[in-house]
Amino acid sequence: NDGIDLDCRVPITATVTIRGDEAIVDYAGTSPQVGGPINAPLSGAQASAYFAMRCVTDPGLPNNHGCYRPLTVRVPRGSLLDPWPGAPVAIRAHTLKRTADAVLGALVQAVPERVSAAPAGSISCVSFAGMRVTRERFGLSDLVAGGGGARPNLDGIDAVDTDVSNCMNVPAEAIEAAYPLRVLHYRLRRDAGGAGRHRGGTGVERAIVVTDGEITASYRSERHFTSPWGVFGGAAGKRWRTWIERGDGSHQEIASKARILLHAGDTLCLATGGGGGYGAPWRRDPLLVLDDVRDGKVSREAALREYGVALNEVGAVDEAATDRIRRELAA
Repeated sequence: NDGIDLDCRVPITATVTIRGDEAIVDYAGTSPQVGGPINAPLSGAQASAYFAMRCVTDPGLPNNHGCYRPLTVRVPRGSLLDPWPGAPVAIRAHTLKRTADAVLGALVQAVPERVSAAPAGSISCVSFAGMRVTRERFGLSDLVAGGGGARPNLDGIDAVDTDVSNCMNVPAEAIEAAYPLRVLHYRLRRDAGGAGRHRGGTGVERAIVVTDGEITASYRSERHFTSPWGVFGGAAGKRWRTWIERGDGSHQEIASKARILLHAGDTLCLATGGGGGYGAPWRRDPLLVLDDVRDGKVSREAALREYGVALNEVGAVDEAATDRIRRELAA
């Protein structure tokens, strides 16, 4: 959504045509420009297409204009990806991540052996602002990533910023030393990565409590309503989730974009999305599933339900039960 009409879904459509030695990316069917600040200038739509094409072509090619000469990008004027002057574009990075998703999703049909499943498709951006007792104002931007999509021959990477942005998180120690905030936990999110022969990267869980005063938080993210897609039988990754545990015990769910007022004792909780899986989950090596369970990335319940891997009372693979369950899944 655009942060204003929370019930409205904003479509991004990409058709990729491969014709001889050229490729055409056409965004016809994409939403008209919207009132919220998720519109993106034309250069962003082009960059998302260029990025996707570089992902599936020879990695040894140097990055220069010759890489993009064979690629034509068509964008409807007045659309989300080429708005008229004056349109708000402040948080366009979230839109461009989803645009890259759409182009890569189309390219699965052309080069299936080179395209990963969808990554988490967003980054959690929280801007905190407030005033100390000394009347000194402060501001902090906290960035948290999700999981990468599973690759044709490898699992997705856990907790990594992907595609068209390039951000790093703020260490918990730095936040707590400089601001009236405390990081209660920052950990991997169990079962967030999409199940598959290669598992999607898992997201994270992060909880930040206000220790003093009143803070205004601007929250921007994506993928709270649609899931990062898997490929060739791989499952979708978990969606993002954001909520507030108020100091008075009440609970408040937050959509993907919101302006929030926080008081001392309130906790902002983030659960970032995981990447999609690649290939049928029941074909994953049971010992890799066991490793994921021991590492806290996959629960015992998901190991059985998603992968068909049964574990015995001592935490080892029950080979006979696993073989029986996987034959049923394959059938």
